[in-house]
Amino acid sequence: MNNLKIIDSHANIGKDYWREKIRRYPSKLSYKGLLKIMEKNGIEKSIILPCPTGKFNVCSNPTCHKTNSFMVLSHKDKKSYTLKCLVCGSENHINYEPFKYKNKAVLNAYKKNKDKFYPFIAIDYRYPLATKVLKKLLRDNEIYGIKFYAVTLFPDTPEILMNTEIMDIVSENNLCVMFHSGVEKESNPMSILKLTKKYKRNNFIVAHCARLHKSFLRCAKEMKNIFIETSLANMFSDEKLNYYKGSLTTEENEKIKEINGLYKFLVEQIGADKILFGTDIPAVGVKEYEAQIKSFRNLDLDKETIIKIGYNNVEKLLRRFN
Repeated sequence: MNNLKIIDSHANIGKDYWREKIRRYPSKLSYKGLLKIMEKNGIEKSIILPCPTGKFNVCSNPTCHKTNSFMVLSHKDKKSYTLKCLVCGSENHINYEPFKYKNKAVLNAYKKNKDKFYPFIAIDYRYPLATKVLKKLLRDNEIYGIKFYAVTLFPDTPEILMNTEIMDIVSENNLCVMFHSGVEKESNPMSILKLTKKYKRNNFIVAHCARLHKSFLRCAKEMKNIFIETSLANMFSDEKLNYYKGSLTTEENEKIKEINGLYKFLVEQIGADKILFGTDIPAVGVKEYEAQIKSFRNLDLDKETIIKIGYNNVEKLLRRFN
């Protein structure tokens, strides 16, 4: 289906300082660079987010071990907060809006390319003035959604956002909410269920196939406001990522080793109306990005299902703007 319209529901722009430090993955992509590879690969539009980390939430100690440990909140006052490295104990004191320039880059990209991008912003709820920042961004810009990155929640889960002013603002403005999913405690998709039940006005996207968490997928199937995006699906199927295996049967593990089987598994678990195609560029390189798009175009699924996952579901998800 080479003429298939596709919306990438998970693309990041900017620089990811944590990825740069551990040097395992690509770490930087401009919106102009994204536009080029979108055009080359036939991507109609992309949801764009700021890359997850800035200098503020990466340990500033150059000799600190390159581990996956995130910084944790150790202190805050009325206008600032301090993060501490769990590895070496170094501290970063933040007395400025953490995602200011990253959000600005996303919103600027959208203003110049409204026909190509859906902008999502990032907010660090730990910042004492986070609600004030969010109100101003919503007053001055057209924003489709928000992502609360795992790095800003660690070591807590998304449940920490329950009954907060920041979620009330998100709800009042009908913003779509995106969360990372993973094997870590703070990335367990089950931890968002209370949020989805309380904030029914909002649609929620769970990234990375919800890590194929069957219990969550069963719950999500019954919730009208939960969607699953498929970034890293190729890496699941070729076993570059294998930590999901514990929740699957031997038969299911065999099935998802092939990309068609993985998508069919998701359709069976949650239904074609709840799945969104995504890539997570530049957390994956350009070659992997292109491979994901090619694999999706060649899926052995009926045309209606592919159109829903590749395009229609995102438009439904962002219905207040379409």
